[in-house]
Amino acid sequence: MRTPRVTDELLRAAGGDLAGPGASRAARAEPDRRLTALADVEFAHDTSLSSVLRQVAEVATELLPCSGGASVVMWDGDRDAFALGASTVPSQDGNTAASRLRSRGGVTRWIVEHREAHVVPDISTDPLGGNAMPGEYGIRAYAGMPMVADGESLGVLYALDTAPRHYGASDLALLRKLAGRAATAIANARMLDESRAARERAEALAWVANALIAAEGLHEVLQSVVEGAAAALQAERVELVTVDLEARRVLERFTGGMAGVAAEPVPFTDLVGGIIGWVLREERVALSRSLGEDEREPREIRGSWVAQGIGPAVVAPLRYGTHVLGTLSVLRRVDQVAFTEPEVDLVIAMSSQAAVAIENVRLVEATRSTLRETEVLFSVSQALTEVDTPEQVLEVVASGAVDVLPAGRVVVHAVSQDPAIAPLEAAAGPDKMPGFDFAQVLSGGSLERLRDGRPVITSPAVADAAPGVVAPLKVHDRLLGAVAAAPIAGRAEFGPRQTELLMTLAAHAAAALDGARLLEEVQRLAVTDELTGAHNRRHLFELAEHEFRQASRYVRPLAAIMFDIDRFKDINDRYGHAIGDLVLRWVADHCRAVIREADVWGRYGGEEFAVVLPETGLKGASELAERLRARVADAPISTPRGPIPVTISLGVAELQEAMRDVHALIDRADAAMYFAKRTGRNRVESA
Repeated sequence: MRTPRVTDELLRAAGGDLAGPGASRAARAEPDRRLTALADVEFAHDTSLSSVLRQVAEVATELLPCSGGASVVMWDGDRDAFALGASTVPSQDGNTAASRLRSRGGVTRWIVEHREAHVVPDISTDPLGGNAMPGEYGIRAYAGMPMVADGESLGVLYALDTAPRHYGASDLALLRKLAGRAATAIANARMLDESRAARERAEALAWVANALIAAEGLHEVLQSVVEGAAAALQAERVELVTVDLEARRVLERFTGGMAGVAAEPVPFTDLVGGIIGWVLREERVALSRSLGEDEREPREIRGSWVAQGIGPAVVAPLRYGTHVLGTLSVLRRVDQVAFTEPEVDLVIAMSSQAAVAIENVRLVEATRSTLRETEVLFSVSQALTEVDTPEQVLEVVASGAVDVLPAGRVVVHAVSQDPAIAPLEAAAGPDKMPGFDFAQVLSGGSLERLRDGRPVITSPAVADAAPGVVAPLKVHDRLLGAVAAAPIAGRAEFGPRQTELLMTLAAHAAAALDGARLLEEVQRLAVTDELTGAHNRRHLFELAEHEFRQASRYVRPLAAIMFDIDRFKDINDRYGHAIGDLVLRWVADHCRAVIREADVWGRYGGEEFAVVLPETGLKGASELAERLRARVADAPISTPRGPIPVTISLGVAELQEAMRDVHALIDRADAAMYFAKRTGRNRVESA
């Protein structure tokens, strides 16, 4: 990455004291080298968390320099645990260090809790007492700097020396700057890891869905679900059990996972004596942080789980309509992390798919005489796996229901959990009769029947017509809507078989609709900053790079604006981070109101935002930046703590021939923005 052109003031702030005019070329190059190294931390090509931590430790060791090395200690607030993320200290055993930090964590805990640096020129005079670890590695002096991003303590960056050392102001300024860059890079790496995990969960769900569609028998169905869950969730053991609750009988039991434990026959009474029985009775998901300590399991079984090294578990019911067909259990080793909420949602989605697939297999086996109906159901299910949006799901279901029943009119109605979002509807069928009154259907006793997973018989829409049937679109305990069908004009009303087929189709539709909404949410989260609704950093650069290539290829103007909120840290410190988040959203809303639809903008990081303006030169970009500045500064933001004046500083740059990528353009705007902040704030500066 090329070092951006910036002012001497910016070089002094980021890279230490700037050498005077008489200094050597090497001395004058040192700030540039430091600035480049710091930038490399934040814009590393390999954005995995382990790579970022390693680079932070290496850069700290080189730039200070640290005779004893540097280390990054990570803090997990949820588990109240420390862990050594990276270290350049020779011969340091990360596992031993992490274990001791978790049990003691004296200095590190103090820095994390106080969010202040702790500097010890001579370890023998450490006011916090230190611990035995530095002495084991010959450390005689150290400086610890907190790493904080978006108000969250992420850990501590240590500079370590093998002899007493006076850490000067420039040393600590550099260490503080590096800790800040490291925190941003770590937060970005975690966000990217979360996005990757969300994408992998969606892909795993799609893989299982496709495998279930291709499965020809019950054995393949069970195997597909177990293999998909084990791979997607890194499970030590996965177990899928189907039961006949009325006959109190275990039907099938299939296991898989890393442990490779074979499925053995188990009596029904033994099966329902623990957490699986609890799920079958309660008909809801059971989440356990440790099976060895879960009181829903018998005491002797708990001991068995401990002996096997099994810890966290998720057990979901295989629900089909109003029936529970069995359970899907996903287990991890005791040393693995507990299941996150998205992972639990994935298990629930897979259990829903498994239930539908299992019942489909049974339905095919029980209705061989109705091959045409089964083929139509299959084709609709296959079509549902190929659609991406809820609207497409509804269209496939409406047309499929017309064929499978057959029906004269089918209307599919889907509601959102958010009352502000209007319902979706799709209709199909040769009869052009009035649509179903879903306001009436989704109310009173009909609504209760649908919520219970039961069909509703509706009054005919026209005189002398047969009544229709409404089936619920239900996933677990959530009613997503309903699918209503009316017989072809002049035909008799639907019988039990048609009602059963519509219920089956509705179960397919509900699972597909839920999956499509989940996929939309995953895709949205992958490209959107959740707090402000703007593009996140990764997606911002993807779109901006496309505009850069177009402008470079066709020699068109392109400009960029960088801006951040003036004294945002003071707002957070004085009013709290909740007010700070309110200010960020408020500024983002102003930006959204000012920029054009064709412009690309997003949250660059922290309180910084970037805007890339196609077909715009420096003059036009500066005018837009001034409008944005004035709009923000025009009136204070109203908050629960009273009105708060807010201003922003903006930097503007335009595409130049020497620029090789969009980073160079944004870096130039960034430098102009920092100059605007240094020369008074609440102003626009052009590069």
